[in-house]
Amino acid sequence: MPSPMIFKSEKARNYLLRRGIVVTFRPKKRKKNIEQTWATPKYRGKKIADIIVRFLCEVRREEIREKLDKHVALSGFKNVDEWIDEIKKLNKGEIPKKGYLYVVIKLPVENVGYYFYLA
Repeated sequence: MPSPMIFKSEKARNYLLRRGIVVTFRPKKRKKNIEQTWATPKYRGKKIADIIVRFLCEVRREEIREKLDKHVALSGFKNVDEWIDEIKKLNKGEIPKKGYLYVVIKLPVENVGYYFYLA
C-alpha cells in the first residue's frame, strides 16, 4: 500500500475536500507517478479521503513562481505569494531547492471536468 499523503495545510486540505481536486507542492518525490492512496491531516492521522495522486512536474527554486502560477487556481490559495508563504511555513521557513507538483483527486470522482490531469 502506498504511503498516505499528509495535508498539513488547512487551505489545501479544505480545497481538496470541498472541490474534490487540489494541486499541491511537495519537497520529496513520491515513488510512483500515479497511485491510489489516502489523505490525512497529520502523521499517523485518520483517513479523511481516498485519493488518486498524479505527478505533474519538478519545480526548482528559481522557477517556483512560474510553475505555481500555472496551477494556483486549483491550489486552494488566493495567489502565488500566499502559496509560497505556506510552502515556506511547512519547510522551516525556506523554499526547498527542488520540489514537485502533484494533482490530487478525491475519490469517488464526481466531476469528470478535471480528467485531463489524469491522462
